[in-house]
Amino acid sequence: MAKGKVTLVGAGPWDPGLLTLKGRERLEEAEVVLYDDLVNPSLLRYAPKEAKKIYVGKRGGIKSTSQEKIHRLLLKFAKEGKKIVRLKGGDPLLFGRASEELLTLAKHKILFEVVPGVSSAVACPAYAGIPISDRHYASSVGIITGTERPDKETSSLRWGKLATGVDTLVVLMGVRMLPEIVEKLIKNGRSPKTPCALIRWGTSSRQNTITGTLATIVRASRRITPPAVFVVGEVVRLRRFLNWYESKPLFGKRILVTRPKGQAEQFARILEEKGAEVLTLPTGEIMPLGKEREWRALISSLSTYDWCFFNSVNGVALFLIYWEKFGGSLKGIAHVKIAAIGPKTKEALEKGNLTVSLLPRRFTQEGLVGEIRKRRIELRGKKVLLFHAEGARTFLSSSLKKRGASVKVIRLYGLKKTSVSAKSVLETLRRGGIDIITFTSSSCVDYFFDFFPGVTPKALIDGTAVASIGPVTSKRCRDLGLRVSIEAKRHTTEGLLEAMINPAKGK
Repeated sequence: MAKGKVTLVGAGPWDPGLLTLKGRERLEEAEVVLYDDLVNPSLLRYAPKEAKKIYVGKRGGIKSTSQEKIHRLLLKFAKEGKKIVRLKGGDPLLFGRASEELLTLAKHKILFEVVPGVSSAVACPAYAGIPISDRHYASSVGIITGTERPDKETSSLRWGKLATGVDTLVVLMGVRMLPEIVEKLIKNGRSPKTPCALIRWGTSSRQNTITGTLATIVRASRRITPPAVFVVGEVVRLRRFLNWYESKPLFGKRILVTRPKGQAEQFARILEEKGAEVLTLPTGEIMPLGKEREWRALISSLSTYDWCFFNSVNGVALFLIYWEKFGGSLKGIAHVKIAAIGPKTKEALEKGNLTVSLLPRRFTQEGLVGEIRKRRIELRGKKVLLFHAEGARTFLSSSLKKRGASVKVIRLYGLKKTSVSAKSVLETLRRGGIDIITFTSSSCVDYFFDFFPGVTPKALIDGTAVASIGPVTSKRCRDLGLRVSIEAKRHTTEGLLEAMINPAKGK
C-alpha cells in the first residue's frame, strides 16, 4: 500500500505574515490540507488550487471535529500516498494536541515531519507591546495552559511554585478559568498589585488588549471571550511605551481589496503594513491583446510618431515586453515625446529607460488634456500613439483629435472576470465583517458586483465604507446607488491609502 507523508505546520497565531518560509513551501506542495479553527484562512491561498482543503477545527465550548476523526483522515490520505499538511495555529507542539496525532502516525509507520510555528505565547504579547522577558523586569518565563484535560482527577499545575517561581507567567486558553487562575495566583503568594494583561485575537485587526492588576483584571475583562492570552508580570508596564501594533493608522480595520489579479496582493501588503486586516477578491485578470506580427510592425514604426501616451502601468509593462523582444531602439525614437497619466506609469516607463515629457497634476485623462492646454502644446498635424486598455474611456483620444492630432489607438490588454470563489467574501459582507471596500477602477466596480447576481449593490455593502481611487470610479459607484465615503485626491494606490488613513487630507 502506498504511503504518503504528513507535515505538521505551525501557522502562527493569526497574522499570515508570521507563517514560516518552510511552512509556506510545504503548503505549496500539499495535496491535502487539514486546517484548524484559529488558522487564518488566507494561508490556504498558498496551497495548490486543486488541493483538498478540509476544516477540522476545534474550540472549547463549540461543537467541533473530534480528535479521532482527525486521526482517521490523516491515516486515510497518507495511505493513499498523498502529501498532507496538518495546519495548526501558533506552534502546534505547545498545548496543541499535536503529539497525539504524531503518535498515531508513528504507530502506523507513516512518514511525518514538523515545521514549528510562532507561538501565540510570544507573538500576542509582542503585538500588544509586551516583551515577556526584560533584563530589568523578567529573567524567567513560564507558559501554562488554562484548560487541562477534563478527565484529569487532579491538576498537574503546581500553583504554589508557579505563582512566585517565575517573573512572567503566560497562560494560554485560560479565559473561562480566569477567576480561578487569578485566585490561585494570589492565594499562593503573587501580589494582587502585579500588572497583567489579557490579549484577545492577538496579531489580528480585532486585537483587544485589557490591562490591570491581579486585583482588577477579572472585573475589567468580564466581557472578553476566547481566544485570548493572559500575561502576568512586571513586563506589562512596558506596554505604555512599546504599544506599536495597535498604534498603526489602519489598526482595527478590515479592508476588502478588489484590484486585478497580480495587483491585489501588492496593495494588500501595503495595507497590512499599516495595520489593516485584508481580504482580497481579485475582480479581473489582465489579458494581453494583439498579435506578434502586429507588434513587430508597430515597434519598427515608432520613429514615425511625434507623441506616445500611456494610460496605465499595466500597459507600460506589456509595451516594454514587446519593445525588448523586437529590438526597440532608444536612439531611433529620441525625438518622440512620451506622456504618462500618473507617477506610477511614469516610474514604469523610466525603468525601461524611456523619458517622460508630460505628467499631469491630476492623474486622469482630463488631467492630461488640461496639462496640454496649460502648456500650450501644439498637436495639430502631429502623429500620436495612444496606448490603453480595451474598453477604456475615449475622452483622451477624442480631445487629441479635436486639437488636430492624428491619433492611432493601441489596445494593449483587456480585463476578464476571474473565476475565483466569492462565497467567503459574501458571508463576511452579510455579517458586517468588512469596514472598507476599495475600488481602483470602474471595471473593478462592475466585475465585483458581477460576482453577486440578483443582489443589489447597495444592499450587498450596506454599512461598509466605499473607498474610490478617483472621480471616474466614484461616478460608477454612484451610478449603482452607492455612497462613496472616501475618494483619493491623488488618483494612485498611495493616494487611496492616504485617503483611508486621513480622509480629510486625502480629499
